[in-house]
Amino acid sequence: MVALDKVDLSILRVLQSDGRISTTKVAEQLSLSETPCWRRQKRLEANGYIEGYQAIVSRRKLDLGVLSFIQLKISLHSQASLNKNRVNVKRSSECHVLP
Repeated sequence: MVALDKVDLSILRVLQSDGRISTTKVAEQLSLSETPCWRRQKRLEANGYIEGYQAIVSRRKLDLGVLSFIQLKISLHSQASLNKNRVNVKRSSECHVLP
């Protein structure tokens, strides 16, 4: 992996606060030229520092209710018991069960 300098970290900070911002605006905010800023951003993407860009949608506006994470502790630690609990949790609601 490539070591990050202050400029790289500043680019990441700006993109983290606004993933839709154009490279031109990033360059302006950081007092950089557009082409080197674009190259740095592409290098950050290629090296895995930027995994992607996303939209954060409003769960409230979409009436999706509450998103919560729970942790279950079970006293019987067998594979059969684990599988039974997974099945029961999946039946009870819409869940994502981690391995």
